[in-house]
Amino acid sequence: MACKAVLVGINLYDGYIRHKGHVVPLQRHRLYGCVNDVHSISDLLIQHFGFVPADIQELTDGSAIQSAILAALKGMVNSAAPGDRLLFYFSGHGSLYRRTPPSNDPKREEPIFEILCPYDMDWDQEIFISESDLRNIVNLLPDGAAIEMVLDACGAGGMRRIVREYGSLMQMPLLSRAADASLPQSLRFLVPPPEVLARIMSAQGNMANPRIMSTLGSAGPKRCILWAASGADQISDEFIPSHGLEHGAFTFFLNEVLTATSALDRGIVLQEVSQRLKEERFRQVPGLFPDLPLITQNRFLNPGEFT
Repeated sequence: MACKAVLVGINLYDGYIRHKGHVVPLQRHRLYGCVNDVHSISDLLIQHFGFVPADIQELTDGSAIQSAILAALKGMVNSAAPGDRLLFYFSGHGSLYRRTPPSNDPKREEPIFEILCPYDMDWDQEIFISESDLRNIVNLLPDGAAIEMVLDACGAGGMRRIVREYGSLMQMPLLSRAADASLPQSLRFLVPPPEVLARIMSAQGNMANPRIMSTLGSAGPKRCILWAASGADQISDEFIPSHGLEHGAFTFFLNEVLTATSALDRGIVLQEVSQRLKEERFRQVPGLFPDLPLITQNRFLNPGEFT
């Protein structure tokens, strides 16, 4: 049995948002705990789950470009065998995307994507990581193999609903504030540029075929077990404990629970993490997909009978 992991953490972004003819660098939307998250998860894997450093690939900030992330994931799954422990961990911004309908069919209903934002995120060139990208990677697994994904970003639990929440809270000046650096810095949701946001908002009455990350945990011979840091109408946040450095709130408590004992079933781990988030007054409620007994009653990074 091999143990392999690809860990991604991005505090600083190199892409941009175009806004009213101006280019706004995404450095203005930086995060603070994502690289710390990667280091803490790496330590957890080595100290409690039998991983060795050579089998853990860390991609942080400038090294976490889209092509490198996808290449690392493809390399990991292409060499996988049934029973291997495989982990993809992402800590950074999540967002939403919706394409412009083609000029020859302007009424076509384009789906809304949930996306993960790499270091070189670029809206114009569609440089991001979508549910479809990850599904294509899962489909490379040999029959009987599984991969566990932990996403500490807004994106895994049905994030398309976040747009509604932002719209109601900000009374639609959101379109003019999409690139505003005054938005909360600790939230792991990157507000789309105005033209993309307008396309998303126009679909609120008909969320046609949304492509959400949680559907990765679907039935079939090639399997994905997915942890979402927050629910469908929530945003993933960051946390500074009184005794340490900033982390993703979900990652901090997941690490804390699994460090205390790695022998807990996933369902118990989820309950413990959810309770600690609640005690610290975070609104986010994490999720585990698929919600099946053979997942919830097995341990983290142990596919068990699921494969």
